[in-house]
Amino acid sequence: MMKKSQLEQLQDVVGAYLAGAQELPVIVRRSGDMESRIDEAVQTGLGLCLLVMHPLPASVHPNLPGPVYESVSVRVRVIENAFSNRTGTGILTAAERVSELLHLWSPHLKAWPTSLSLNPRSPWKLLHDRDVGTRTILEIELFAAGFSDED
Repeated sequence: MMKKSQLEQLQDVVGAYLAGAQELPVIVRRSGDMESRIDEAVQTGLGLCLLVMHPLPASVHPNLPGPVYESVSVRVRVIENAFSNRTGTGILTAAERVSELLHLWSPHLKAWPTSLSLNPRSPWKLLHDRDVGTRTILEIELFAAGFSDED
């Protein structure tokens, strides 16, 4: 079995930290039937959940083998169905809490030696869910400086 990539490890650690630090359901984005898991949490469950997206390289060192990631985008989506939200927490409160938890938090992974930080220009984005009109999605973007230490 292949070793998990540094990006997958980062995604898993962010998901585990969020799951342990607050009460909302946390889904870590993987291949498979994501829509049914989101539906279960948002449409028929509590009405609000967090979705940890795949980390994406934002920049690399162009002249080093690896690749060596200079910066990686870490995105967490707060997904709400306002009509079925029974958490007592609104989407803005949830997004602020995720921002507080992750901004300047260190994942303590060898490949990510620095803390995450909110995107300074556009930390949150309102996304439109074209499949389900009752959902509101706020995406929080953070950056992690790091490097690849693949063996």
